[in-house]
Amino acid sequence: MSVLVACSTTVHGSASTLEVPRVSSDGEESPFAGGAQPTCLADDGCPDETTTPVGLICAPLPDAMAAFDARARAAFPSGEASTSGSAASLSALTDAVIDVVDSCGFQVMVDVANQYPEPLYTWLLATAASSLGEIGALPGGLRCADLAGLGLTPKNAVDYWFFWGSPGLMDADVDGIPCETVWADVAQYMPSYY
Repeated sequence: MSVLVACSTTVHGSASTLEVPRVSSDGEESPFAGGAQPTCLADDGCPDETTTPVGLICAPLPDAMAAFDARARAAFPSGEASTSGSAASLSALTDAVIDVVDSCGFQVMVDVANQYPEPLYTWLLATAASSLGEIGALPGGLRCADLAGLGLTPKNAVDYWFFWGSPGLMDADVDGIPCETVWADVAQYMPSYY
């Protein structure tokens, strides 16, 4: 019988009855099993714990490319980033991609990846797309109001817009900045060189 811990969903005909403590690691009581905390969404009152990793540069693009390349090279003993490195090297490269997507945006990582030959270019793009998580899993064709209704942020909307090739239905005034009718501050999440 398969059972998910702390799940009240029926699995193979019987429900899980395992009780899991509702206290988080910091000793705070939580309404969720195991002390889990809810995911913070836009305008939900959760503190903004986002910090930019040291040495990460988002713009201008040539500086962002050079900073990423220096970090990528440092992850490989040969000083040359590739897709055939050790698990530790590839993990460090994956972390670098995630940092760029999280702090600078999906499109900045796409533009940074353009400096690399195949197969590294495609690997970087796939890793960037994967790092989008729920944004990358959404279907194409959503409107800005749909994204807002899902509790997504303006940064998420910009990443979604670039991920799906800058669809016109998200840029009502056709000025190259999506979702201004939904989020007045969305332009701050656009790459500064666009």
